[in-house]
Amino acid sequence: MSPPLDQDARESLIQLMDVDPCFTLRFDTSAVEVQAQGLDDLDRLRLAILPG
Repeated sequence: MSPPLDQDARESLIQLMDVDPCFTLRFDTSAVEVQAQGLDDLDRLRLAILPG
């Protein structure tokens, strides 16, 4: 589990999710498209894999 976000990081994440809650997560040579949903006032995120 990641440490809590500071206020600036939390505001930046809110702005990004307002523009588009879909992100590409990259791991080495692979990538997956996910949609983020904030939980507990962005203390946690629920990520759902988007069909490719």
